[in-house]
Amino acid sequence: MEEGAHTFRFAHLSVREFLETKPEYCSEECNNFAAEVCLLKLIGACGSPDADRFLGQLGLSVNAPATLSETDSYKENIYNYALRNWAEHCVHAGEEKRADDTSRLSQLLRYFLFDDSGPNCPLNCWVRSRQRQKMESVESGHMLKLLRNYHRSQDRGFLLSCVFGFSEILRMDQYHDLDVDVKEQCIMATAIHGHYDILQFLIGEMKDQMLQKRVLNALVQNNDIEPLRWFLSLVEPSLITERVIVRARRADREIFDILLDHNKDLQITSELIEKCGWFYGAIEGLLSRAPDVAITPQILVNAIGPIEMKTLQDILDRNGPSIITCDAIAMLGYLGDGEENMRLKMELLLKRAGPIRVTEAAMAMALEQNPSWEMVKMLLDHGWPVTKNILQRTAEWGMAAPFKLLLEAGGKLTPEMIAGSAKNIYDGNAMVKLVVSLMDRPLDDNLWAQMMLQCAENTWGNPETLQALLEMRPGLKVPERNLIAFTKNSMKGNIILDIIFEDGRELEITDAVIENALMFLDYDETIPRLLDRHRLTEVSNQLLLGAVKNRRFGDEMTKLLLDRYTAVEMPSPEVIEAVLRNSHSSYEIIQLLEAQFGHREFNETDVHIAAGTDSLKTLRLVLDRCSITEATPSLLVQAASRGSLAVMKHLLTLNHPVISKEILIEASGNTQCTTDMLKLLWKLAPQVEVCPEMFINAADRHYRESTDLEFLFARVEDAKKCQEILNAVMSTTKINKDSGYVAILDLILESGFEVEVTNELIMSAFNARHGSVLQTFLEHKVDIKLSQEMVNKALELEDHDALKVLVKYGNPRELDLQDAVAVIDKLLLH
Repeated sequence: MEEGAHTFRFAHLSVREFLETKPEYCSEECNNFAAEVCLLKLIGACGSPDADRFLGQLGLSVNAPATLSETDSYKENIYNYALRNWAEHCVHAGEEKRADDTSRLSQLLRYFLFDDSGPNCPLNCWVRSRQRQKMESVESGHMLKLLRNYHRSQDRGFLLSCVFGFSEILRMDQYHDLDVDVKEQCIMATAIHGHYDILQFLIGEMKDQMLQKRVLNALVQNNDIEPLRWFLSLVEPSLITERVIVRARRADREIFDILLDHNKDLQITSELIEKCGWFYGAIEGLLSRAPDVAITPQILVNAIGPIEMKTLQDILDRNGPSIITCDAIAMLGYLGDGEENMRLKMELLLKRAGPIRVTEAAMAMALEQNPSWEMVKMLLDHGWPVTKNILQRTAEWGMAAPFKLLLEAGGKLTPEMIAGSAKNIYDGNAMVKLVVSLMDRPLDDNLWAQMMLQCAENTWGNPETLQALLEMRPGLKVPERNLIAFTKNSMKGNIILDIIFEDGRELEITDAVIENALMFLDYDETIPRLLDRHRLTEVSNQLLLGAVKNRRFGDEMTKLLLDRYTAVEMPSPEVIEAVLRNSHSSYEIIQLLEAQFGHREFNETDVHIAAGTDSLKTLRLVLDRCSITEATPSLLVQAASRGSLAVMKHLLTLNHPVISKEILIEASGNTQCTTDMLKLLWKLAPQVEVCPEMFINAADRHYRESTDLEFLFARVEDAKKCQEILNAVMSTTKINKDSGYVAILDLILESGFEVEVTNELIMSAFNARHGSVLQTFLEHKVDIKLSQEMVNKALELEDHDALKVLVKYGNPRELDLQDAVAVIDKLLLH
């Protein structure tokens, strides 16, 4: 057994093999035991009298001196282990154990999932603790959204059974009592989390095409071949669209073959292949179906890394040097990492390309990762530029060895490069040591402080770089602004501050440092260490505000301050507002503050704030305190735009809820549950028509894998409405994400509705800083004449995306594009 460990391993394999032959030591039995212990601890520590009675009936007890709400979340103990691992042990215990009604595991699991005796039931306590943990994956993010939007114990029990794959629980009679929307979420959960045996059981005769699209999207993202093959046997070929192919770009080649086999009428174009980006499986799969499609320079850039040398030679032989750009060569440097194959490809492209225009941006990209010394030397020998901008970019994003080679080739080190090297996430430790060693003077205090700030700006943190910086200036005081910057690094701030503490130097810890630490950092030993060094005598409203704003640990930060200090300022209205906006722990913080300062009266403004969160307990509390029993339009608007499904469902149980067009428009912008919120509301107000504002709201936070816009577009019934949406979208300045803008245009142009695209409409998009829509229209073969007016407007507005399209498609004999090219080169570099 390792020193300090809580587990042991048998040193001799034969001992382990012998024990594994014994039934009581098999994997299922061991996991069954671990699952029982985890569930016992979670149930016993929830602080619920009903849970104590349940355990007593089983003849069990758990000696829990403190409930989970009183246990420090950061401490590694049996409770922390159970919080993280109960489900995994239940899964590996096997379905047979879980399905046996007489087994202790089955009884514990079902009580844990379905007890609804009160707010402190075991599952609620686990949900709150689970929501504190950082999101490790797309799957865990999906689970957290479910827990946010569904608060009923029965709903959560079945949804989590779908997430973890408890198939025996899904076959319980109570499943059939679930609302339709919960059943759809169960189907989605089994698809996203890969429990396909349950998916087959749940899906039945599903004919809802929107749900089919969402399931298809999940299966493609999972990259699971046989489940996809089975699912496609249930759906029409028309479900496989260009958009589905683009979403599948990360999948294996066989996934593309299955999708393309299902819809053999899908047209494969150069534009479609370009949209698949760098994913060679997609490019290869599409090219194999359309070998005669034109290979564009961008396709070559995207495919250059994994493509076989012989295939590359064949492409160059067929297409000539015109498809070779500096970007394709630069991509080889970006992917190089010392690989001989990349070096040989670069050598081939440089030989076959002839004279090409090399941009600063291409050189910067070639140096960004870890190209070999030979590859960098090859580029320099071919006249690729070494400029101040390239050196700055390489210092911040590249590797130390190529940077040194560039300096030797004629570059000059600047203070900006020295400071920027400290935020390098790839090779920061080596880079800061290199640049400091090359300085023509000693590192002064001011430049060192700038390097510390740059290090703090690296979101992912870089402890090795920080350690190198600390060693360069031993004993130098760390100023307030540096400490504040480190506390705002939510990913690695705790680790970084611990390193600084261990260094033992003087720190300028002020109230502002403490406030930011309380607001952004995780709750662990770092916070008390900061407080110990600051020696606070009174907790001001500003510090309290920092604590209650902490998104995941607001209650623990607040409890720490209230327990630690006797002098705490009475919470201001600003503090109370921040408490109500804390979706994770607003209810718990209110209890803490009321225990300290007495009963709190709320007002109508407080109710509106609570309606815009996902804290159902807080909403009920403030509604009750204000004696509000009516679902006013303003409350419904707040819940629709920012609240959870659970909050909206509760408001709809109040008196006189009226669903208006305005409420549906607000729901279209809900970042957590757009489609599901709209479905809920449209059931109650089917007379409300889809409108352009809904598309604009949904598009503003659209991403490629989202199906929200498709859900909305399914309600567009004629060309008149389609044109109305197009006109509004083209002229709006409210859409910030080009992916959403393009997705709407794709839906319109693929719909079959006849729409008119005029020059005035295009210029309105330019004025809205969305000139990049030109690309979408040109890809869809819409007849548009590129004009100097467009070029001049894009330059005037500094619309770089529009300029890229104009340079790519514009005829330089008809348009003056020199200024546009210069602007793009400068932009790409930065």
